[in-house]
Amino acid sequence: MLTPEWRHKLNQYARRGGKTSRRRTIQRIEAFITWCGCRPEQIGRRQVYEYLEQPMAETTRRDHYYAIRRLWEMLGRPVPPPMPDIAWRSTAAPPGPKREFNRGTAKVS
Repeated sequence: MLTPEWRHKLNQYARRGGKTSRRRTIQRIEAFITWCGCRPEQIGRRQVYEYLEQPMAETTRRDHYYAIRRLWEMLGRPVPPPMPDIAWRSTAAPPGPKREFNRGTAKVS
């Protein structure tokens, strides 16, 4: 439920910087606020967890988290929004084997 005040804040945000990126961020913020079904000031940690745990691609989830983080900044909250421990963070591939290079030959340990 976006009030005229919030539409104005989002419009002011969109006026600065890269337009395409900011328009997408605003769309994600609006989608999150609409999904929550309440005023932005009433949104809390529980809504962030529930929203980000929905099935979506890893990059989409990351982009939505960044948009929620921007909303948190607009709300003036001192701490960034929670980042749930979900698949895209916990299943990152471990680094490959350590390689040592010695005079043009590589050793894999």
